[in-house]
Amino acid sequence: PPPAAAATTSAVGAKPAKAAPKKAAAAPPPSGKSQAEEEAELLAMLKGGGDAAPAAAGSLEEKLDAVEWQTRKSAYEELAKLFEAEADGASPVFTSKLETMLEVVAKEKNAQAFVAGIKPCSIFVAKADCAKLKAREIAEQMIKTGFKNGKVAVVKEARACVVNCVEAAGADVLEAIYVGMADSGPKVPIEATRVLKMVVEAFGPFVFPLRAVCGKAVTQLDKPDKKVQEQAQKLLGELCKWLGRPSLEFAINKLPEKAAKELAKDLAEAKKPAEMAPTRTLKNGAAGSKEDFEFDGDGSLVMDMVEPVDLLENLKKTDYKEKLKGEEGAEPKWNMKVAAMDLIIAGCGSPPKLIVKDYSSVIEKLKEFANDKMIAVAIAAFNTTGVVAEGMGKEFTKYGKSFASLFLTKTKDAKLVLPASTAMSKMYGKSLAAKDVIGDIRKMVFPEKKEKALPPHATVGAAGLL
Repeated sequence: PPPAAAATTSAVGAKPAKAAPKKAAAAPPPSGKSQAEEEAELLAMLKGGGDAAPAAAGSLEEKLDAVEWQTRKSAYEELAKLFEAEADGASPVFTSKLETMLEVVAKEKNAQAFVAGIKPCSIFVAKADCAKLKAREIAEQMIKTGFKNGKVAVVKEARACVVNCVEAAGADVLEAIYVGMADSGPKVPIEATRVLKMVVEAFGPFVFPLRAVCGKAVTQLDKPDKKVQEQAQKLLGELCKWLGRPSLEFAINKLPEKAAKELAKDLAEAKKPAEMAPTRTLKNGAAGSKEDFEFDGDGSLVMDMVEPVDLLENLKKTDYKEKLKGEEGAEPKWNMKVAAMDLIIAGCGSPPKLIVKDYSSVIEKLKEFANDKMIAVAIAAFNTTGVVAEGMGKEFTKYGKSFASLFLTKTKDAKLVLPASTAMSKMYGKSLAAKDVIGDIRKMVFPEKKEKALPPHATVGAAGLL
């Protein structure tokens, strides 16, 4: 009780209350901080604001290898300042940190520390003469981890670091970018395609394997992800500025109508190909120069961008033959036939272009499937034949007329009208001429006898094809 209350109680004869024993003062924690200070520090760390933790004492190398991520983060910031202050690319400051730079990006698991590590990596590959030895590995980790970050500013820094890696080591780093473009995740392919466009914009396309760069752009156009397609369209637009339209017309034809119009508008307002010049130069690893290529009077590249492939060799690398084997000698199931034809399409390349070779074994199989009673198999055969015909070009001429006649006959089924028209349009002008089909079409549109009249969808389809 308070002292006044105690005095009043004793005045009426009650025994005075004993004073409560004093509590012993709490011993300070081993760290020397008060409990409140330790709780505040722990709360800050849980919230992600761990900068309150002091950096460990010791050398920079010891800090880089510290257990506490806050200490490593501080070391990365110190490393960035060290590199910024060094002007000599051959300085021991850089050569002594070569392995450290890879460790920074390869081992760092903490997101905040990794972000701090991007800057010293970027400065290192931009300034150090020895950076070419580790540039690809640094780029790989930036693509793998940095491109997945949820913050726009961090991804932007990672892209800039990858471009610096390309400057340091040239075309070798593009292989890391290509791996990123093929990544199965949602973010990495988008950013990898975006960074390839930045690379072409900065260095021009002629210092890299040109067909490979253009081929990757076409591959991304075919991806189902709309955001990847958008970045691929921008990459294609950048390539068109440098190379002109003629050599890339095959890729432009893949664009939706709206995107194609936007590209045409952008190219009309852009510099002519002959006026394009790089803003940066590769330090190492140039695969060529503009002087190695031929251009027409408008400054557009004269080159066939599509490398032909060997369909038969590509099929050998797959289970194509296994899919065509039925159980115990029986005919393969319809879904196996369709799967086999999917492998044929993939083996023709994108866009399709085949080396000159005897593909009669594949073509005969397609003719067999075009006559299949299962409509799904017939549709797949029509589509696959169109792709093979496009890939073979004029070499398909000896098959064109017979397939056209077969396709027209099959259009009695309404579901086969569009596949037939699509396949034959890929042959026309290369392996099929109007004179090859005019006779069959005339009989379909104007039958000799009324009893031979075809359904309206067949006659309309035939006339539309003509």
